[in-house]
Amino acid sequence: MPQPYPQKLLRGIPTADCLDANGWITGQLFRIPDTKNTPQRHDGFDEISINWYDNEKSMTVLMTQKKKDKDTLQFPYGVAVLSRKRLDDLIRHPNTNDDLDYERDPIIGENPYHGNILQKREITKPRRKMLEASLAMWCFEYIETPKVQQ
Repeated sequence: MPQPYPQKLLRGIPTADCLDANGWITGQLFRIPDTKNTPQRHDGFDEISINWYDNEKSMTVLMTQKKKDKDTLQFPYGVAVLSRKRLDDLIRHPNTNDDLDYERDPIIGENPYHGNILQKREITKPRRKMLEASLAMWCFEYIETPKVQQ
């Protein structure tokens, strides 16, 4: 039986351009990478990877996640926190037109908190930008990754 969705979700911040000069989250954080050379879902959506905030460990998993085959942090710029209620409001907004959804998608043995915000693949660039900015606007907290002593 699937777990209920918690009130918050987390998105790791991989690059500096996901934050503006004042430390605000930018739409870049929710930009879907080019998917031409990756397997596509059969339901017409693309994935924006998140962690569901089931407990504090979900934050720890993101803060300590390493890049594949490397010893560097996947999200060195921290974690953005988004309210599920705000995401639900955005999904139901008439302007969104069923272009967004979400799911749990645990990575067995690695990340039981993993999920995705789903965005329709076939939407116009202006609509995509609008959704990216809307998601960024509703991030209510930004948590820096602790700097590791070397």
